[in-house]
Amino acid sequence: MGKHSEEKQKNKINLKKELIAVLVIILFVFGINLVLSHRNVEEQQKNTGIKTSKTIEGEKLVIKSTSEYNRIIEYNFENNVLKTVKMYEQFEDKDKFEEKKNNYEKVDNIEIINTNEKELSIEIEKKDFGSDTGMSYEQIYDKYLVQIIGAYQIIQ
Repeated sequence: MGKHSEEKQKNKINLKKELIAVLVIILFVFGINLVLSHRNVEEQQKNTGIKTSKTIEGEKLVIKSTSEYNRIIEYNFENNVLKTVKMYEQFEDKDKFEEKKNNYEKVDNIEIINTNEKELSIEIEKKDFGSDTGMSYEQIYDKYLVQIIGAYQIIQ
């Protein structure tokens, strides 16, 4: 009987080791899935771009034109100075879309970030800010939302 109980003891130890190994593998797979899903969420957030961007006071001002079909402008600030200007435009007409896209391709101060033929949309980044160069968050806000009443609405 002593030998039989030793075998049971060994079997229990082996079973415990196997269970621990299975649990470690499950946790490892779960961890990898968690990391990958987090990366996918981050990637989707990067790819959604300006359309879903929101204003962060002092850092980012996102405004939508009330007169254009679908134009959204995103002003990003660093140390309260204008750093980047991105714009999303969507068109109702294929000809206007193509014309605008061709115009943007010819201009050195504009980089096309993304075009979508199905949506008839273009995302660009301006390299030259014109009269907005060196302006602060408050100055841009005042210029587009206070001085030009009703032309733009803030996206929060």
